Amino acid sequence: MSLTSSLNLFIVNIKNIDRSSLDLFRSVLDIEEKSRILKMKRRIAEERFIIGRGLLRTILSKRLGCSPESVPVKVEDNGKPVLSCGSFQFNIAHSGDYVVFAAGECECLGIDVEQVIEKKSLLDIARTSFPEQVCRRLESMRGEEQLNQFYKDWTLFEAFIKAKGYGVFTRLTDKEQILLNQLFLNNNIQQDSLQHYHQILPENYHLGLVVDGLSESISDSLEIIEWLPEKINNMVLA
Repeated sequence: MSLTSSLNLFIVNIKNIDRSSLDLFRSVLDIEEKSRILKMKRRIAEERFIIGRGLLRTILSKRLGCSPESVPVKVEDNGKPVLSCGSFQFNIAHSGDYVVFAAGECECLGIDVEQVIEKKSLLDIARTSFPEQVCRRLESMRGEEQLNQFYKDWTLFEAFIKAKGYGVFTRLTDKEQILLNQLFLNNNIQQDSLQHYHQILPENYHLGLVVDGLSESISDSLEIIEWLPEKINNMVLA
């Protein structure tokens, strides 16, 4: 597989990953990552971590021209993994059976994936995080329409926050609130080179991607890859 696009999105359903592919991903982790696995008590958490970090190292090694084990990844104070050299950007997220990873040549990017779960507190969550106009739109909706709109908004909100390197409860500036309003309410307007992508995945999951500083439109540059065992084997062993 050649990574010729300036923005790649990898989508992994854990249920599609066999044991040999999982072992291949495990084999490219560094010592610190392998030690973290030993402390995990839940199998799904362990598998998501192995797939996420293995995918991260495999893809970035192809971009940087080095072995997966030597990809210079560091973790910032906010918990976000970044490259310790260069300007190439990446981000990773997981929920339920999905692990998603985005990487691109841009100023910053963030990604989120969420399994749709009905909760009575969705509007309360929205009111603590979303701009007022976005909350009013959600309040005007009912049932499944409101549920899906909330998860679309939430994944884009999380992706925006992660792209900026903030925490969920960070107080945003007025300019950032305007950008969020734009992100949620008007898909056709782009300001300060901020772009976004949203997709509903099988089994009732929402995916949100936010990118800033991409040199071209996200629709022209985005390459989406569903990660299956044969692709893992070819990529890791290449």
